[in-house]
Amino acid sequence: MKCFTLVAVLLLAACAFAQHPVGTVAIMDGSSTICQATVQSDGSFSCANTQLSTLSVGTHSLTASYGGGSNGGITYQPSTSPVFSQVVQSSTQSTNTTLTCAPNPSVQGNQVTCSGTVVPQ
Repeated sequence: MKCFTLVAVLLLAACAFAQHPVGTVAIMDGSSTICQATVQSDGSFSCANTQLSTLSVGTHSLTASYGGGSNGGITYQPSTSPVFSQVVQSSTQSTNTTLTCAPNPSVQGNQVTCSGTVVPQ
């Protein structure tokens, strides 16, 4: 009887990017820069709410514009995002107020109950 040993070798190759884009991203409202953000190691960037609080009421066409950069011998080309429509609503809102009283008519000296609603327009 002959014994055999079967050895299987599985080689997996994985590519991981050790470098990532570096630099800054400008958040633009049309041609105006409203925020500058640093690109993080995972490629993300963020602008805090307070930096966008100066937007006026209405619809704004925002874009993110990456200026490009170089890291680890790799050059990353500039790019611009598609337009994102940001709607800014007023911090004050109109309301409608209603009132109903019963009984109506009433008798002098008797109780009248009044109620109503206040709702945003």
